[in-house]
Amino acid sequence: MKDASELKGKIVGTSSIQSGSSIVLKRLLKAKGLAEGDYDLVAGQGSAQIYQGLQGGALDAVWLVPPQSIAAAQAGFSILGSFREVAPKFMFTCLSANSDCSRASRSSRRKFARSWLKGVAWLHDPKKSRGV
Repeated sequence: MKDASELKGKIVGTSSIQSGSSIVLKRLLKAKGLAEGDYDLVAGQGSAQIYQGLQGGALDAVWLVPPQSIAAAQAGFSILGSFREVAPKFMFTCLSANSDCSRASRSSRRKFARSWLKGVAWLHDPKKSRGV
């Protein structure tokens, strides 16, 4: 498969149907000319599991994150599109906290959030992020 248009009538795997990444995936496929009814979107349990489905032939295409996305490209699977095409600032990250951190003062949580957002802004500033 070399083009997203070849996904008509095919099974596309994602980790969760209701996730933000699946919303962006649908947006990407729409930008490639596919309506939601043109393909069957199915949920797996995570990037590793849906990559196994692709390798085994149960899935025709999948949305992957590293390290599975890198492994798939190295194994010769085609890259049909990138989320950057439709959502260049969408971050595929998750921040989790243990109970002690969750109980930290509101001020500490706000400082963390501000620092995180400052780092993200730096990454998206081409003048500052060269070489990253």
